[in-house]
Amino acid sequence: MPIHSTLESICGQLSSPSEDERATLLNLGVSDAAVANLLSHWPDGSVGVGSHDLMSIREITEFDWQKNSLKFGLLTVGSCANGDPIAIDVSAGPPWPIYYVSHEHEGLYDGSELPRTKVADSFEKFLVECDADENYPWDYFEAEDRLRSDG
Repeated sequence: MPIHSTLESICGQLSSPSEDERATLLNLGVSDAAVANLLSHWPDGSVGVGSHDLMSIREITEFDWQKNSLKFGLLTVGSCANGDPIAIDVSAGPPWPIYYVSHEHEGLYDGSELPRTKVADSFEKFLVECDADENYPWDYFEAEDRLRSDG
């Protein structure tokens, strides 16, 4: 799959989730298709992409807010430089749009809301642009400001 080639070229060596990690992802509510097609080959550990960080599969399965974000179809897979979660819309399926989630809003903690802004139409586009563009939006509020000014 092209996404795995892009991931490997930007992030380095990839590995598959263990059976326990796979079961945890499925128990959290991540679809079998997302686990099989998106997460089947993932960076071995945490890795920086531009000013952002992607989590390892283990970190993804242990992330405190994962159940709250998955209520909205979003799987948190990393963080912006300021700590805003980076989430893949696993409910949408390929090409898996990417969102930044505001960590400053209380709803993130109790699951009542999920203030988010779309930053890329696909995970692959996010990886390529974030890796190549030092001016890529670095958090939720900058992404929101750019949307308003482009809008």
